[in-house]
Amino acid sequence: MVPVTVTSFALSLLLVFKTNNSFARWWDCNCLWGSVFQKMTDFQRMATAFVGRTNPELMPALRAWTIAFMPAMAAQLRKQDFFIWIHLGDVLSGPDLEWLSSCPMPATGVLQVLSRLLDQAQLDSVQRWNLEEQICQMSFVAGKITQFTWRFLFIFLSYLAFPFWDLLGWWSLPVLGTVTFLLAGIENVGNHIENPLVAMPINTYTSLLIKILRGLPAVSEQAAAIAAKAAQAGGPAALAGSPPSGSIPGAANGKLLGKEDVDLEAGAAG
Repeated sequence: MVPVTVTSFALSLLLVFKTNNSFARWWDCNCLWGSVFQKMTDFQRMATAFVGRTNPELMPALRAWTIAFMPAMAAQLRKQDFFIWIHLGDVLSGPDLEWLSSCPMPATGVLQVLSRLLDQAQLDSVQRWNLEEQICQMSFVAGKITQFTWRFLFIFLSYLAFPFWDLLGWWSLPVLGTVTFLLAGIENVGNHIENPLVAMPINTYTSLLIKILRGLPAVSEQAAAIAAKAAQAGGPAALAGSPPSGSIPGAANGKLLGKEDVDLEAGAAG
């Protein structure tokens, strides 16, 4: 019972603080990953509306470097630049890929390029502020994930051998080995959840987001055509032939014409 008594507080600390906090961090990371998609699509939508009207020649570069943010963030967080080469091989040029993969913080490098591109656009202060706000939000998401360390557990297990030796002698070796295996297993689970970027399917997320961002220009063109058609349909000619305000289409002399003639006054009384 002595080993259980000695190690019970360490087990409770791991279960209560480490595992719970790790799960909270894992859930927060999933929420942040979803917010990256929102910020990137908002930035591209605003850039199409603001920059596309005044400097359409900048839109291909803005779209390309917006797409580059997600692979750059994955490479920065996992310390593996193959995300850049796999997903951006047909998006950026060779020199741009070389420069981005050599950056110590690729996600920050992408955001700096986007800001420099906005410098070349003819934007007023409000438009520039809105676009820079999205860039700042993307930077905030990329830098929010941190990790804990194993320092507490290693120090505890190192000093645990001394009281076990006085109590159990040579039996302290298998007992300490079992305790170390169990506590380190719980710690490993906590660290695995705490750093969800190691286990999350980032490659799949990145591919899906790039596919969606590449389809946004076509959606934007279709939306512009629909808006122009709706604006023309809602002009003076359409208003002249529209029914008076408050009237019911298809109603005549208090009746609604359909499959059956219904007396509105009788229906209201019933």
